Amino acid sequence: MAQDFYLGAYLVTQEEWQKIMGKNPSHFTREKVGKEVSDDELKRFPVEQVSWDDAKAFIKLLNEKIKNDAQEAGWEYRLPTEQEWEYACRGGPMNDTAESAFNFYFEKPTNGLSKDLANFNGSGVQRPSKVGSYPPNRLGLYDMHGNVWEWCEDLVDPKGGPDRVFRGGSWSGVAVNCRAANRGWLAPSTRNNSLGFRLARVPSTEIKVSPPLEHWTASVVQKFQGHTGQVFGVALSGDGKLVLTGSQDNTAILWEPASGKKLQILTRASPATQW
Repeated sequence: MAQDFYLGAYLVTQEEWQKIMGKNPSHFTREKVGKEVSDDELKRFPVEQVSWDDAKAFIKLLNEKIKNDAQEAGWEYRLPTEQEWEYACRGGPMNDTAESAFNFYFEKPTNGLSKDLANFNGSGVQRPSKVGSYPPNRLGLYDMHGNVWEWCEDLVDPKGGPDRVFRGGSWSGVAVNCRAANRGWLAPSTRNNSLGFRLARVPSTEIKVSPPLEHWTASVVQKFQGHTGQVFGVALSGDGKLVLTGSQDNTAILWEPASGKKLQILTRASPATQW
């Protein structure tokens, strides 16, 4: 993979969506599932009836809420890419290329999907089920096959229209649709009761304002000398890989801290122009 990432062990649940968004858009709420499902179990049903656009709105609010959480410092959430999703679905790195020839991945890969392994059209459930109700794969990820489809970040065709990819199959689809290699795509505004998502957690790319320059060590200040005017601001990316400095000489410079290399120099059109 291009970079390390974490993938949620579970699909985003109705309870988690409600906590961030303040309402539950799901089709399968109390009225639809009946009294045989407890309140605690229903809270753990995957949220569905959410579009790709809805998922992005949820993620935006979630990232805003964690900005001041020390445990989340340097991290942010997004949808997984297709490549990340399939890599995780198949259980991560493989010792033998023959392992990639299977359709379904649990503790061991298999080409058959039974009702004891996943929630699909054939398991007899006929609706979503509580996340984690079926066996995980070898990475400890649940519901990578079935339950609800999972939106991914990707455009189906980067050179084409706006349709976005989803993976994993659902409670309403046959077993063949739940294969690790299977993919579907829809307009990003599409909602239905078999579409949900899970989160990827990755190093933050957001530029965050750092302490004033005088609070930095002399070695760091020395490394990033290069402006002809006084430096009035320094910003550090969440993953520590980029630094942006702004100066009264009307330039801003993007640096690579590891080498001190200037990656880009930006110049204001005039001193009155706001950055």
